[in-house]
Amino acid sequence: MEVFRSRRFAEESPQRPLFHYTSGDVALDHLLTDGRLRLQAPTGLNDPFESEPISVAFLLEDQNQQHRRGTFEAASELLRNTCRLCCLTLSGHYDHGPVGFGDGFARARMWAQYAENHAGVCLAFNQDRLRAAAIAAAKARDLRLYEAGVKYRVEGGLDRAISLPYARVAQDLPGLIEDVFPVHVARLYFSKAWDWSTETEYRFLLHGKVNDYEYIDVRHALTGVFCGPAFPDGRIKDICARCPELTDAGRVYKLSWRNGVATTTPMSGGSVAPMPEWDIPPAPSDPA
Repeated sequence: MEVFRSRRFAEESPQRPLFHYTSGDVALDHLLTDGRLRLQAPTGLNDPFESEPISVAFLLEDQNQQHRRGTFEAASELLRNTCRLCCLTLSGHYDHGPVGFGDGFARARMWAQYAENHAGVCLAFNQDRLRAAAIAAAKARDLRLYEAGVKYRVEGGLDRAISLPYARVAQDLPGLIEDVFPVHVARLYFSKAWDWSTETEYRFLLHGKVNDYEYIDVRHALTGVFCGPAFPDGRIKDICARCPELTDAGRVYKLSWRNGVATTTPMSGGSVAPMPEWDIPPAPSDPA
């Protein structure tokens, strides 16, 4: 089992959390019940740059066009179907552009797009514990683990075309994809168009002989639950029942907006301070 880690993130504060937006049903029926965060195939993502087939070229011309077309499709499928990933968002302000807005749980567009138009939840995770859980999941399944912040590029800056030596393609396509995946993973799954930059995304990716879905045990990494403004009040008790320790600690919140600013109210019933500010030092850039 190998771990590939972002240098930039490794040098940041261990207090910097990660957040995951989802629906109320997914949170109640799965995440907070089973304690597992699901990783899915790229084909299930909403960015067509990632969900559509990957362009593959061969370094030597193949005269058998039908065979070549079939090989192209097989190569594209191997590049996509041998990995599973989960998408989170960084806390604090991001260093890749002018996106000065609230903390990771206070992203209005994220609430609208990924959390049932403010009726879902946002989960906060301790990044060190989440990483440890991801490493454990990779080790248990003998998979490679990649993690890094997504880099956002302007139009024309995304290049997903891959060239493969046809001799190896014909001899051992699965082995070839296994060898070249580490070279191309950054631009395939850790680069996105600038349109998505306000997501300030951070990803964990497992690669190898994966199942339809892979999972990370997040029971010890979960540090807070934020219920959206439209989350049904009658279901908050269900959230609290599934997270009694977080509830007692004042870490289950109902979020609301006042003049465009997110405010949080703990659901513990007591006088508990809201989620603290996280100390985030200046972040160095990843090497090219």
